[in-house]
Formats: sequence, structure tokens, C-alpha cells
Amino acid sequence: MAHPVAILSGKKRNMGLGIALFAVTACIMAWLSGSWYLTLQQYAPLSQDMRLAWSDLYRGQMEAERLLAGESGGRPGAQTAYFRQAAERIQDAVRILRTRSALFSLDTGLIQTKDDALAFVDAINEVSTATYARIRDASTPNTMRIISQRNDFDALHVNYEKLQRSFDKAFDSRAQRLMQSGIGLMSLWIVVVMFLGFQLHGLAERFRSAAEQLRESEERWNFALEGAGDGVWDWNLAKGTLFLSRKWKEMLGFNDDELVNDFETWRSLAHPEDIDTALATINRCLSGGTDQYEHVYRMLRKDGTACWILDRGRVVARDAEGNPVRFIGTHTDITAQKLSEESARASGENLAVTLSSIGDAVIATDRDGRVTLMNPVAEKLTGWTQSSAIGKPVSAVFVIISATTKQSLPSPVEEVLRTGRTVSLSNDTTLVSRSGREFQIADSAAPIHDASGEMSGVVMVFTDVTQQYRFKRKLAESEHRFRTALDEAPFPVLLHDARGDVLMLNRQWSLLTGYEPSQVPTIHRWKDLSDPEIDPESRFSGQARSTDGEQNIRCSDGTLRTWNVSMIELGAMPDGRHITMLAAVDVTVQSETMRALQRSKKAAESANAAKTEFLANMSHEIRTPLNGIMGMMQLLVSTPLDDEQKQYVSNAISSSGRLSQLLSDVLDLSRIEAGGLVLRDECVTPSELLDAIKDLFTLGTRSSQVELALEISPGLPQHILLDGGRLRQILFNLVGNALKFTEKGHIHVRLDELAIHGGMRQLLLISVEDTGIGIPQGAMRDIFNPFYQVDGSHVRRQGGVGLGLSIVRRLVIAMGGALCIDSAEGEGTRIHLSLPFRTCAPDSGDKPETSGETPEAGLPMALGDPAALHGLNLLLVEDDPVNQLATAGLLRKSGARVTIAANGQEGLAAALSDSFDCIIMDVQMPIMDGIEATQRLRSDGRYTARAATPVVAMTAHALEGDREMCLASGMDTYVTKPATLESLAQAIASSIRLRTRRGP
Repeated sequence: MAHPVAILSGKKRNMGLGIALFAVTACIMAWLSGSWYLTLQQYAPLSQDMRLAWSDLYRGQMEAERLLAGESGGRPGAQTAYFRQAAERIQDAVRILRTRSALFSLDTGLIQTKDDALAFVDAINEVSTATYARIRDASTPNTMRIISQRNDFDALHVNYEKLQRSFDKAFDSRAQRLMQSGIGLMSLWIVVVMFLGFQLHGLAERFRSAAEQLRESEERWNFALEGAGDGVWDWNLAKGTLFLSRKWKEMLGFNDDELVNDFETWRSLAHPEDIDTALATINRCLSGGTDQYEHVYRMLRKDGTACWILDRGRVVARDAEGNPVRFIGTHTDITAQKLSEESARASGENLAVTLSSIGDAVIATDRDGRVTLMNPVAEKLTGWTQSSAIGKPVSAVFVIISATTKQSLPSPVEEVLRTGRTVSLSNDTTLVSRSGREFQIADSAAPIHDASGEMSGVVMVFTDVTQQYRFKRKLAESEHRFRTALDEAPFPVLLHDARGDVLMLNRQWSLLTGYEPSQVPTIHRWKDLSDPEIDPESRFSGQARSTDGEQNIRCSDGTLRTWNVSMIELGAMPDGRHITMLAAVDVTVQSETMRALQRSKKAAESANAAKTEFLANMSHEIRTPLNGIMGMMQLLVSTPLDDEQKQYVSNAISSSGRLSQLLSDVLDLSRIEAGGLVLRDECVTPSELLDAIKDLFTLGTRSSQVELALEISPGLPQHILLDGGRLRQILFNLVGNALKFTEKGHIHVRLDELAIHGGMRQLLLISVEDTGIGIPQGAMRDIFNPFYQVDGSHVRRQGGVGLGLSIVRRLVIAMGGALCIDSAEGEGTRIHLSLPFRTCAPDSGDKPETSGETPEAGLPMALGDPAALHGLNLLLVEDDPVNQLATAGLLRKSGARVTIAANGQEGLAAALSDSFDCIIMDVQMPIMDGIEATQRLRSDGRYTARAATPVVAMTAHALEGDREMCLASGMDTYVTKPATLESLAQAIASSIRLRTRRGP
């Protein structure tokens, strides 16, 4: 515009011309602008209609693919509506072109565009029809239909691009004509032409730029539509820019402003393990190796997790040399699809592994009964490999016959295909393999249904049961033999099931009872028949194995028999029933004999109890006066006597001691024979035991020519656990016997340890050897019998009643030991015995002293020092006047002060009136006995100040349990009558020591 103005201002004479030129130029410009406006007015709506039409086509394609893929959300018929709407938009564009272009019939470019548009409409209608047909026939997802649909859509896209080029070509042709017209009009005027040329050139450049931007926008828009719902990327290789859509970033968990739109962003987010293959695929497409770019790889989300991406794209522009200029594409997140594929692959592998590892044979067929799958077990049984069997009729591979008739049997697959129901074979089916080998099988076949519920084939599972079949036959034969054996058994047998139905009644049962099997249909009926008066549930109650003992069985003739009935649970039979067997033994005769024996036993036990009670009463009645006799003799010794008198008294005391020992031995023997012996383990020191033997028997050896030698093996533990009282009784009896029958020589006692079973069991080995008179060979068999004497004549030199060795033998056996004897007449005797023991630690706690218990244990009394009684204040509770006089006199002779009470009640009253150092308490007394008196002293609040006074039990009760009863009542020590002053002094001293240690 500047140039014409300058001309007019510089040459006024040419003003008119300039004005004319300006006017002409203005008219030309107006005409050109109007032409351009008309052209844009005509073509802009056409371009918009084409873009909208392509958008409708893409939506229709997306709906079609969803329906073909079986995705939820698909709308049947929507694709047809979109396709129809796209065709109508193209047809509307053609009508607009015809009505708005006056030169339509003269413009060959517009005519070609119209023809291309109509051809495109026809192509749309064909694709719509084909799409409808595919969707209608697709009951399940089918990949081939989806691929066919995409191929049709790609062909449609080619037609669209052809129409687009035709449109662009017509548009460019019109623009060129307009430009040529302008140049022709302004060629008369160079300045105007130049001016207009510059203007037109700038306008053409702007138009081309706008057209190029429009095409780029259309291509980007179209590709965005192709990837609807996916991320879009646009890579301008000429400018080096990369556009990443908002959806592309959100797919990876980023906001739109969190990522820079450049190639490095993509590189940094691509998985390190997949980036090389992705770049290689991209480069292959850019270099022209492939028309389309498609690659599946992993990308990293914002949270660091990986997702699977389907990346698709293509080069949309290349320069004149063929180098790529623009590369656009989409991202699709297929993580769920990948996981589904992986799950399907794992399921397939698991199925394959399962079919290979299960013990059953599996064959699958199609709907025509042809083999499609076999597992290894099926291959082994049929003799066919899967590769050779696939496609063959199942009847050719799975050949079955009847095991009994050997006739061919129809394949179960055929029945399943015919009926659609599961089928099982009979139990006598035999499979004939390809090699002719036969297998007994159990088989079932079931239909296979597809997703639509239609039967697509059959699966057959069968198992080799040849061994089970043989076992079943053998079991049936065994059952027959078992029934035969039971029927012929010499004792009654009955079988019944869990419901009580009798399955078998053997011949002997019927023979003994007179009942036939038909008369005993159930076990309950049998119970009613056998004895209606007995509760049936209490006779045959169900246990795994129980013996009901003797039962009175009423036979059919009314007689009663005694049976010993046992019930045995045989468990479940092959048919599932639980069988119980009742077996009985007729013990009528034995029962009568047993009852007679029981009566005899009861009578013997009563006699034995009477004997024991008699001996106990005799012991008590003898010990009480004997205690008085010995007490008086001891008092008499303390008076002035001449030698002859002293000898008389000494003999009387000795005789009393022998009588006391005899009583103890008789009671011990009676206790052992009655089974009333109780063993009490305690920690024993062997060296102290030998010291007691030395103290007791050394005095007897000093006046004779006998040497007493005592020895302990170094290997014997210092402390052993066993019944110390019985051990002392055994040793004292053996040493006493040896001393009695040995006039000169020696007596050797040795204690040793004997370990057996590798030290697992320890035995105390005791050896007592003497050089006495020995035992004749003929007397060895009876030497341990009670009251047996080797010399039973009236002139025998040794005394005794023959109970010592008998008691020793019984004690050793009761303690779990063993005893043997070796002797020869005139050469001495050797006795060896062993007793089991365990090692122990000495008891550090307080326990009752048992020095005064020896009479109860059959041992000589332990001795104490009577001088220790001097100055003590003692209470004697005794009802017998003689024992009062004797015991009180002995204690007073020893320097003690003695208060006497005649019963327990007087004793308690005396205990309240004075403080005593010790109480000597008799047990059996009138009004209140010693047990009750001691209990009251220990627990009654009135006697709290005297509750800790030591109490010594001095009683004529020497049976098993008497000692425990006394100690349990609160007494501290126990001494039996007759008691010597020394044993009584020992018991008193022990009681005082115990109470001193225990405290109040």
C-alpha cells in the first residue's frame, strides 16, 4: 500500500490516474478478497463436515471393536448409527458444494472431489453392513473378526485420505487461479503488480501456512480419535519437539504440569530392561522398515511400579529426501490384559502339570468324539501317544470290553455326546491297550461346555483298578473262608452291623442255645431271648474291644448257661457297614469251680485275718505283762544282789528278750504272708549300717573264739536309697544266725555294688560267710521254710524257732532281690543276696528318729545312755499299774523326775499343770487313748504352751501301720513293749533332739 501512495503524492498530475489506479486496484482487491472469502466460505464448512464425519466413523469403529471383543459397556447398534451419521455428513458436504459454487460444473477439481466423496459414502455403507454382520455372528470374542474389522477400517481410512487430498487439490487449484487472475489484471501496472504481487504472495504464504496447520491439526485430531481413551504423543523430528498429552501423563500417575514435553522424559520413564528393544523398533519404523510402529514394553509409574504399555504410531510426514519429519502415536495401558494373559498362561501350565502328575488317566475329545488331549497316564494305559492319538476317534484309542463276557462295550463318550449327561462304567470293564494288554478300569465321562453353555466336547477320567479288582476277588474269597471258619468254630460266634441286624449266627451258637438264625434277626432280639431281666444296654455296650465277663444265658429249653462274652469291633467292611463280632466261651463248669474257689479263698482270707487279729491281740497281751516283767527285772538288777541272784535276773531278762524277739518274728511272718508288708525307701549310709552291726554283735564275739570282719567295697556309693529298716533286719538276722552257729573261726560280712545292663540298674550285693557247723545237703531244700530246724531233736544245742531265714528270704523277695546259699556240713555257710537300690543324697531335713522302732521291725533294740535321763522332768501316761511301777522306777533310778497319769485325759491335765521335758505315752488306755491325747496336745488351743513337748509312744501294738498312726498323731518317736531302759533312754533323747531342731 505504501508504494501507490508515494506515487500519488509525488506526481500530482497523475493524481487522477493514481486515483483511477487506486480505484482499479481497490476493485481488483475487492474482487480478489470477495473471491477468497467466497472460497473460504465454501470450503470451511466442507472441511468441518469431513472432520466430524471421520470422528463419527472412529466412534463407530470403537463401538464395533468393543462388541466384537465382548467388553462390557458395548452398545449394540451404536456403530451403525455412527457410520450412517458419517455418510450423511459427507452427502451434506457435497450438497453444500453444489449449491454454493456457481462454477461447479466447470470446475473439474470440484467434480472429482464430488465423485470421491460419493465413493467414500459407498465405502462407509459397505463397512457398516459388514460390521453389523460380524457383530450379529459373534457370540464369543473372536480375534479374527476384530482383525477383519480393523482391516476394513484401514481401507476406509485410505478412502478418507484420498477424499482429503482431492479436497486439498481443488482448494489449491482454486487459489492458484485466483492468484493468476490477479497477476494478469495488475500486469499493466508494474508498481501495482509488484505491490499486488507482494500482497498476494504474503497472502498465499499465510494461506498455505494456515492450510498446513489445518492439515496437521486434522491429522493430530484424527489420530487422537484413533486412540480414544489412550495417551497421545506427537514427535516433530524436524523441530526436535515431543508433545505428550495429558492422558499420556495421567496413565503414569503424573499431572500434566509435572512432566516436560521432550524425548528425555520418555527415555527416563521407559523400563531400563525394555528401552533398547523399544528404541530399535522405533528406529526401524523411522527408517522405513515398517509402515506402522507397534511395540509392547514396560514404563515406570510415578510410584515406581511398572505398567505394560502398547505403543502404536506411524510417520505422517517425510521431507523431500524421505527423512521422517513427524511421528505420532498413542499409548495404551494393557497391564490388566498382561496380568490376565500371565494368569491364563500360568493356569495352562498348572493344568498341564496337573494332568501330568495326577494318578488318573485323562482323555479329552471334541464334539465329534475325536481325541484332543491325553495325559501321560492315559498314554501308558492305552499304548497311544498323544501326538498319534490326536484327531482319531476315541473308540479307536479307548477300546473297552466286558471283563466277564469279553464282548466289546460302547464308548462312554458316545453316550455323553448323545445325552449330555455324566456317564460311569460298570465295575467289570476292561481296557485293551494298543499292545493287547488288558487293564481293569474304573471310568467316568462328563461333557465340556463353552462359555455359551454349548457342549464343546467330552472329558473322560479312568483309573487302573486291576490290583483293587484282584484284591476285591481275594477279599470275597477271604470273606467266604472267614464265614466258613466262623461257622465251624468250636465256640459260639455272632456277627451284627451297626444297626443291630444279625449277619451271622454260627452253628455252635445255635447248638448250645437251641435258637436258629431265623429266630435271632437282631442283636436286640437276642438280648431279649437270652435274659429279659437284664438291661440289654448294660450287657453288650459298644467298645472297641471289651469283655463283659460271665453272663447268664437262657437257652431255648429254659436252662441257664454261663458264657464269657467278648465283643470285637471288626471295623468297616468293603460295603461300608461296620461289623461287630460277639464271641463267647461256655464257662458254666469253670464258673461253678471259680465260685467254689472264691468261697474257699474268702474263707481262707477270713481265717488269715482272724489269725492276724489273734496274733496282734496275743502280741499286745503278751508284750504288756512282759514289759512289766522286764521292767521289774531291771529294777531288781539295780538293787543289792549276790552273784547267784544277779545270774538269775540276767537269765530272766535274756529269756524275756528272746520271747519279745519271737513275738516280732511271728508278727513279721504273719504280716508277709498276709501281703501287708509295706516298704519305705530312705537314704541309708552303708558304713553306719556296719557300725550298728559292730556295736550290736561285738560284745557277743568277745567271749568266744569268733572274729567278726566287716568290709565295704570302695565302689559302693556312700548313700543308697532302699528300705533301711528291712535291710537292717536282714543283716541282723543273718549275722545273728552266723554267730549262733559258729563256735570258732570267723564271720565275714561284705557289702558291694553290682551293676548290670551297662550300669542301668544297681544292685547291693551282700555276702555273709561263717565257719560254723554248716547245713547238711538234705536240709538245703527246707532251710527257708518257717519253723524249720536242721536239728529238730530234743538234744539240739542251738535255740530258736526257725523263723530267721524264712523272714530273710521273704523280705529279699519283697524288696525285688534274690538270695542264694552255699553250705556244707562242718565247713561253714556262705549266703549271698542282691537288692536293687538307687543313689541318693543324705536327707538334710528333719525326720523322726527311728532308733526305738526296732522291735516292730524285728530287730534288736538300739541302746541309749540312761545317764542322759538325769535331771529330766518326765510324764508317764500308762494305765497298767505294773508297767507304771516298772517304767517309773527305771526312769527314777536314772535320775529323772517322773509324774504318772493313768489315761490320756489325766495326762493332758498333768501337762497343763507342769512343764515336762518329755511325755512317755501309752497308746491303748481307757477314757482317752494316747492317740487322741497327743492330737489334742498338738492342736487344741488350750495346750498351746505345751504343744511342743516331745512325746514318745511306748505301746504293745507292733503291727504294720501302728508306727505310722502314732507318728501321724504328733508323736515324735516310737518304741514297742517290752522296752529296756536303754531303748527308752534312746527314744527320749531322740524326741528331745527332734523337737529342739524343729522349734516350737
